[in-house]
Amino acid sequence: MVVCDDLPSSSQKAVQGAHALTQYILRNLQEAQQWEKDSNVLVFLRVPDEQALISTADKLKINGVPVEVFTEPDLGNRATALAASPSAAKHLKRYPLMKLLSHI
Repeated sequence: MVVCDDLPSSSQKAVQGAHALTQYILRNLQEAQQWEKDSNVLVFLRVPDEQALISTADKLKINGVPVEVFTEPDLGNRATALAASPSAAKHLKRYPLMKLLSHI
């Protein structure tokens, strides 16, 4: 999953990522079931903002990677997160991990 890093809180980032993942699973059920069998690995990555998220989604789509972009109705239908097929990994290697907690 890739989440916009400019969302105001860690919890909002996690929720948006969960929305994107749920949308991806519901629209790509067979591939999601295969992912669960093969690896069941989740990775949260980050981009600076909505523009970078949409650019990332476009890049993945151009390379034939199934991707779902979640838009949040409570934020004016802003794109906040995406979830993609495990085949996206090779295209996202340089993206930084998302920081969910700033304090423990």
